[in-house]
Amino acid sequence: LLFACESTESLLGDTGDYENLLNSSPEENELVPIDGQWSVSNPQSVSDACGVNSYQDVTEMVPAKFAVKNGTLSSFNTDDTSCEIGNGGAFVCKETHIEDTALSGTATLNIKSVMRGTVVATDNMDLGFDVIIKSCDGAGCVFIEMALNFPCPVTLSAVGDI
Repeated sequence: LLFACESTESLLGDTGDYENLLNSSPEENELVPIDGQWSVSNPQSVSDACGVNSYQDVTEMVPAKFAVKNGTLSSFNTDDTSCEIGNGGAFVCKETHIEDTALSGTATLNIKSVMRGTVVATDNMDLGFDVIIKSCDGAGCVFIEMALNFPCPVTLSAVGDI
């Protein structure tokens, strides 16, 4: 397992980097996502600069479901974060931090994730996930660090519906 990853320290910063996404459409948002349990389907890798998919299925980094709570024209909450809806239904959620085990539990990957997308209908969203594997903890990291340079970005897309 040998992979190379360019340094991408500034690829994804704070969610403020997404200001252009929220202001990109001149149309006003008229869609409020329905509160409830949303399913995530059809996850696909958009970019994987480090080749993470060679040792772990990157589509597993996309949640199978998430809850939408307190949906309004300008925001909604999920189980883990809050999301701001901008013009044209474009939204960006505040970053979350998770840990994921790898190599039979001998390594723990420290991951930063930002969910973004567009509310297409009250019951449908186009989703994007910007995931950065920031670091690794554990004995198995010796093998992972031979293959990957951190931080390591992965971008995924999916569909959300209720």
